[in-house]
Amino acid sequence: PVNRRCVCGADHGKPHWAGSGVHVSVTHAGGLVALAVADVPVGLDVEPRSAADRAWQSRSLVCGPTEQCREPGHVLRTWVAKEAVLKCTGDGLRLPMTRLRLSTAPPIRVQAWADHPELVPRLRLAELAPADHVATVAVLIDADGSSSPTGPEGSAHELQVRERFGD
Repeated sequence: PVNRRCVCGADHGKPHWAGSGVHVSVTHAGGLVALAVADVPVGLDVEPRSAADRAWQSRSLVCGPTEQCREPGHVLRTWVAKEAVLKCTGDGLRLPMTRLRLSTAPPIRVQAWADHPELVPRLRLAELAPADHVATVAVLIDADGSSSPTGPEGSAHELQVRERFGD
């Protein structure tokens, strides 16, 4: 059975199958539904590009003081990437996005996180390209990289993603 128990006690948390070793993240927006399945903790978020103006209006909740959030599209990319990280760790939106700092220059990565500094070297992110949407997937590897699908940090491909769109 799927368990979605949140730390607050409600059934809106990250879905998981206890004891299975399977990690899942589900997201939907703008008519698109996306699913990520991994053998490590995973988080996935997607938003339609049309949400950029809404993200821009919320930039003070998304971008920290040292992040360069100069235009709506960049704020939307930052929002989606940070939400993917928060889903991956199971923290969800109960932690402020402004305390998580990203480098959005390719390749996108976590630079610092005031709430979980120990996780920064273990998080891997990849941006996806579904039509008319912005999407990011995040995974949390073991400290030594042993659970990484492609090996420890510094390997040529730190995160491999297979995308499938359509039927």
